[in-house]
Amino acid sequence: MIQLAKTEQCTACGACAYVCPKQCITMKENEQGLLYPAINDTDCISCNRCQSVCPILSPVEYASPMKAYAAWSADAEERRTSASGGIAAEVYKAAIDEGRHIAGAKMNEDFSVSMESAKERSAITEFKNSKYVFSSAYGLFPRIKEILDANGKAVVIGLPCQIAALRKIFRDNENLLLMDVVCHGVTPSSYLQQHIKTLEEESGKKAARISFRDPALQTDTFTFSMYDEHGERFYAQRIVDGDKYQFGYHRAISYRENCYHCIFAKDKRIS
Repeated sequence: MIQLAKTEQCTACGACAYVCPKQCITMKENEQGLLYPAINDTDCISCNRCQSVCPILSPVEYASPMKAYAAWSADAEERRTSASGGIAAEVYKAAIDEGRHIAGAKMNEDFSVSMESAKERSAITEFKNSKYVFSSAYGLFPRIKEILDANGKAVVIGLPCQIAALRKIFRDNENLLLMDVVCHGVTPSSYLQQHIKTLEEESGKKAARISFRDPALQTDTFTFSMYDEHGERFYAQRIVDGDKYQFGYHRAISYRENCYHCIFAKDKRIS
């Protein structure tokens, strides 16, 4: 019987579900709202592809950084609206100018976050700024395959566990440039959605947009804010103001269990 990564180690990258030839692995939320792969044993043919592609069960080789650079965008507005100097935005711009596709984390209407691809500069705005919550990479894999099969090139900026999954699936394809961020950890999407719902009920307003580091209030204040459909900000609090979600995230209280056992948190990098 096939055994996937243990619950305390599984990052829910979805690589196992993507490569399953019988589609008998699905990504499902458990009773706590945490995403994990589930196997339909009836359809499983024990081909072991899921185990061989799993970055936890079959780790990727790490690389030692050769040089370190400090940089920021020369565009003041880019810096103001970015969380960490605007470097990712500038990388995306350069990639698009070279004819590459770009991929990053995008917040959806239900405030879940998923990895998406694009080829237009307008998409950079959606990929910018911090998103302190779990992001699903599962839907990105078929899109990257389409790009590579068409001899296209892509730049992906993601979490180390997501980058490891891409390397396992696409076997270090030279047309795929991968960049991993130094990750803080991720909180389950359901926790964020519960937090937003509670604040909506308390305020009597409906959130149309949120920000974890609101540029309107300076990103270095780490202010969690919520805006209604008219663009009016009706909630804005920092950790010191008592925002429970930010406190849980920045104090490493509310992460997925695998984040506390992360194999990618080291000086050697997965990219």
